Amino acid sequence: MLTREQLAVLNPILSDAVVLRGDTYHLRLLADVEVPIVNSAGPLKSFNDGWRPGLVLTLFHPVLLLEFLHEGGHAGFWLLNPEGVFIGNDFTALPPFLFELVGLRGGPAVNWLAAMGTPGLACMQPASVSALLALHLDVRREIVRTLCAKAGQPMLPDAMLEIAADDPLVLSPAQARIAPPDDLVITAADMPTHLGAGWRVDRVSTLFAPVVILELLHEDGHQGVWYVDRRVELLGNTAQQLRGAMRTHLESVCTVVFEELRERLIMAPALPLSETASSFLQLQRLTRDDLLSLYFLSSGLNETVAHRWPADEPPPAPMSYSASTPTGQVLLDPNHTRATCQHFLRTELFRQAGDGAMMWPSPVDGHMIRVVPRTFYIDDFSFAYQMCDDRTGLTFYIFAQEGFFRGFAAYFPSADLVVGADRLQMDISIRYTHKAGQTLLRHVTLYGADLATSLLQPPAEIVHAFRGYPAIHLGHFVWQDLSGVSYLVDAFPPEKLPRFYVFDTAHHPEIYGPIDEIFPELAGKVVRIEGSFVSHIEQFYRDRQSVIKSTGISVPGQVGRRIIAALRRSERWHEPVLQAAQANARGAVVVVGLRIGNRTIEDMEGFTIDLVAMLARELGRVTIVIDGHNSAGDQPGSTYASFGDTLTGGSTFMQREMAIADSLEQRYRGTDVTIVSNIDRPVQESVIWCSEADFFVAPWGAALAKYRWVCNTPGLATVGRWNLENRHDLAIYHHPAAMDHPTPMYFNAIEAVTDVAEPGSEGVDRSNYTLDETLVFAQVRDLIAAHVTPRLHPAVEEPTEHEAA
Repeated sequence: MLTREQLAVLNPILSDAVVLRGDTYHLRLLADVEVPIVNSAGPLKSFNDGWRPGLVLTLFHPVLLLEFLHEGGHAGFWLLNPEGVFIGNDFTALPPFLFELVGLRGGPAVNWLAAMGTPGLACMQPASVSALLALHLDVRREIVRTLCAKAGQPMLPDAMLEIAADDPLVLSPAQARIAPPDDLVITAADMPTHLGAGWRVDRVSTLFAPVVILELLHEDGHQGVWYVDRRVELLGNTAQQLRGAMRTHLESVCTVVFEELRERLIMAPALPLSETASSFLQLQRLTRDDLLSLYFLSSGLNETVAHRWPADEPPPAPMSYSASTPTGQVLLDPNHTRATCQHFLRTELFRQAGDGAMMWPSPVDGHMIRVVPRTFYIDDFSFAYQMCDDRTGLTFYIFAQEGFFRGFAAYFPSADLVVGADRLQMDISIRYTHKAGQTLLRHVTLYGADLATSLLQPPAEIVHAFRGYPAIHLGHFVWQDLSGVSYLVDAFPPEKLPRFYVFDTAHHPEIYGPIDEIFPELAGKVVRIEGSFVSHIEQFYRDRQSVIKSTGISVPGQVGRRIIAALRRSERWHEPVLQAAQANARGAVVVVGLRIGNRTIEDMEGFTIDLVAMLARELGRVTIVIDGHNSAGDQPGSTYASFGDTLTGGSTFMQREMAIADSLEQRYRGTDVTIVSNIDRPVQESVIWCSEADFFVAPWGAALAKYRWVCNTPGLATVGRWNLENRHDLAIYHHPAAMDHPTPMYFNAIEAVTDVAEPGSEGVDRSNYTLDETLVFAQVRDLIAAHVTPRLHPAVEEPTEHEAA
């Protein structure tokens, strides 16, 4: 049996393929592949008088056609299997699945020949037609008769079975997609029809003739597609609008093309594509996607979902722990497969950045296999890493996703099987793995020739990239992204670090300042791009760049220290740095964080007024920093999005926060209480002031990323009752597993809070709440005693009797 690599280079028609070795005739399929020809009498040692071997047609592989020519001028054929064994001389006697395959591969060639017998556009001659026309007319006639009968079509006359090589209506493969002729007139119901305003026919593709594709382009850059016949009669503006023989023909050709893409690019390490598949990938993206939709519909793949197996559970019947490879079935060991899913991706991304390869546990036996993965950038959120165990021939994919970027599932394309380490991982990855095979095929289709070419070679460069918008988030950028950069910077000397891509620069993704100022080791390595990650995927493939995403789930202390140090040495932030330091020297500095909308104090304004008044009474001279929504970059009025960022009447969260801050500033103007508002000010100013604060009081939420992960400032976070009792991630801002050496942080007592939402109601996790201020303010006084008094009024130890003497 030929390997997939050998099939990829097998010509559809072979000459001089029958050779005598000793006393036995062999079939030479490739330069290094020969098989003995065997009929019912045994190995073939001679031919009947007057007969000699002719061409070999491989178009219907695994059915091979060996042509025989007689000295009298007529011809016949044998059908052989890939091992050279005679299986008949009548197509209709083949097993049904092989006969269907013959129809699928040969039917489009017959349709092309039939169409070329009538006037119309010049068309590219497919390789299948060229192979068919090379055969003797007797053999050609028998093949066409069989295919016409199978399709319920009348037999083609001999005149249609002979196309002159110099026929002006025959185009070369290089002309499969050409500019439209000047005299192109499109008709509908035999009446001229016209494109809409701004549209033109950009290219004409006869790759699927007799269905002709008109690729349309609007002056604004939008794409469109019309399908016509050779007379340029409109058939539809989507492939699914075609009917009858034209629809059947298009479905057949699409099946051949998409199955080749799947076999040569997805099922195993990439192989070169045929001329037809390569030409298909040159079509405009909208056309490719439209034809893929037809294929999914006609093949039933719209209703097909991958088998799913949480590796800690028995597989559902009739699945077994196995997958096919080019050399047979291999068993997937449950424990080793689970280890495959759980292997820590970041370690291997660093290994790849260092020496170009990963080490991954094989799902067969747990052996660590060295792989140079080919990465499919499904989108900014999820990548699929193609890996191959060369020892067994098993190809599998690791689907990775989420803000903390890690592997969630393994996909085995030969079994259409998705495996997760447990059911939770399966459920998290379902968006991408529910139809994993279709997801990969769509990706190959959409990214076309650039992806196909990149898969054939190892990466030329390793680069790092952030997701960009809509993943720009005050907390996650520290928690996952800057933590990940910290780990990467620690792992490599500066000269070995990859380039860093920052996308969506108009949205100010570097929330805490330029990353090459926070991490000077990145000087000269940061590439800032206004476009999105997704819009850059084609360029990644074109440049053969392998993208890594180093992320974390625990914030190293150096991240915050680096951010603060970068701000303090920056000339740009000199003034707020000086002001905050002076305020700290004068007296207490307290950050009061505002949160509007959900999961916050129901009367945020009233609570804040009362809290500031209490702080004024307790501390006298005090700087109170009102913190909340910061501006995005240097654009006042813009901010980083919050959940549900609009209130009734259209008042944004920021506007409500500004109103609270303004009223406090007016109330305390001219007193010992200084109100500093960071509302609508850059995030960096919030960090500068918080880094000088004695403590904070704020609702639990993303703003704590500034107060805790960056500044590690002690404080009190207010939380609703349901979240105090049930929220699984409540500890992320104070637990040692989430951050280095956390200073004390407290929550209000359970008896001090009442949720507005009823227990058990929908959305209770986002419910606002009311607080017993007496109990909460007692906790604030404890913070003053612990963190303000010792700094401003340090205790002086009484001298001992010995020292006094």
